[in-house]
Amino acid sequence: MFKKYFDELEKLIDPKIEDDLYTEWVEFHEGKFKGNVFNPSRKIQQLSELKLPFISRNSIVENMQMMVIFEISNCINHLQKGDGFLLGVECRYGTGILPTVFGAEIFLMDDAINTMQMALPFKNPIETAMRLLDKGVPDIRTGLGAKVFDTAEYFLTLMKDYPKISKYVYLIHPDLQGPIDVCEILWGSSLFIDLYDHSELIKDFLSLITETYKAFMTKWYELYPASDNGYSVNWDMLHKGNLAIRLDSATNISPEMYAEFSEPYDSMLMEYFGGGVLHFCGRGDHYIDRATAIAGVGTVDMSQPRCNNMEKIYNCTIDRGINLIGMPEHWVNEQLAKGFDFKGRVHCKWRPGTDNVNE
Repeated sequence: MFKKYFDELEKLIDPKIEDDLYTEWVEFHEGKFKGNVFNPSRKIQQLSELKLPFISRNSIVENMQMMVIFEISNCINHLQKGDGFLLGVECRYGTGILPTVFGAEIFLMDDAINTMQMALPFKNPIETAMRLLDKGVPDIRTGLGAKVFDTAEYFLTLMKDYPKISKYVYLIHPDLQGPIDVCEILWGSSLFIDLYDHSELIKDFLSLITETYKAFMTKWYELYPASDNGYSVNWDMLHKGNLAIRLDSATNISPEMYAEFSEPYDSMLMEYFGGGVLHFCGRGDHYIDRATAIAGVGTVDMSQPRCNNMEKIYNCTIDRGINLIGMPEHWVNEQLAKGFDFKGRVHCKWRPGTDNVNE
């Protein structure tokens, strides 16, 4: 069914181009990039006559074979565009992976909306959290956990017959969000009141989420070992360390609450897995100082710079030698027009000077 997609990707991969691109990314993170804005690209666009199908997000979560075609097609697209993204495939089951391990139900949007599935919060979060705490770390192969590992094993089985794909296509670690994000998904919006009224229970629950995260990622790295050079690929971009922790929910709490309800658990994971990248959508300038002070945080991926005090973001990232990746092009171009010095520590998603991006 999908042999032709693997055959095409194997044919299009040019080892020298991929090696050179990876080296550029490493040099960027090592502070060896000599320009102002890092915006790599492949030297050649590898054109293909293979027609790539449209595959809906609902299709890929319901059919593992559709997932494989979707991901391999994405790699072919990168090569055809000649862009500077690395080649990665993901077990793309959305933000509900870890929540479903705790028993959360999945909700699928209509096909026409074409967005990823989500997990529904518990109807009685306090009682459910207490019950889950009594049981301890759940079986990580329950819920979407089973699909993630089955799909990962499927990818690795298919890739082993293709030497170039095996070397140059990275199996991206699953989107487990971060402890505070998983807690909000499971708890629902009442979390932001219960942080005051049931703080100790929530801290205990965050500890359980953190231990479950550790168990899940430990099993993941047994299946697909982390790189021995200290770098990983997420969102088809290279970053330092082995984890990608999302801090979207932390945008809704104060710096003091971040320090109490997120930072300790993020720090535990960073220490346990050898560091990584932090991601957030929306405004994170109120906690960025503490977040980037966590040992092991080497990279930040953020969106919506207009929602942030970017001077503070820059002070807590590029001024500390922490790179910003995936920055939107129009924002970068505006800053360049003002003569801003990114110190070679900012990666732009596209090519500065063009207008083909959205924030």
